[in-house]
Amino acid sequence: RLVCQWIDDHQARDFSTNELAAALQISRVSCRKYLIWLEQINVLFTTNHYGITGRPEYRYRLVVENLMLLTQYSQ
Repeated sequence: RLVCQWIDDHQARDFSTNELAAALQISRVSCRKYLIWLEQINVLFTTNHYGITGRPEYRYRLVVENLMLLTQYSQ
């Protein structure tokens, strides 16, 4: 529920697993599980951001057309 509320409050921007986990003070692993689920039900759109070195970072953005789905889970 906290994850959905945070995403609803920050609709206009994309975010990473690390940013969301830090904002909500939950583990990145738990946060990633929620984000994967929200992506699977088409609430979030995912892109990969490639830096200079290391692993790519997943960036998430709300699919505005499916805002009602997110609203159902954030109440």
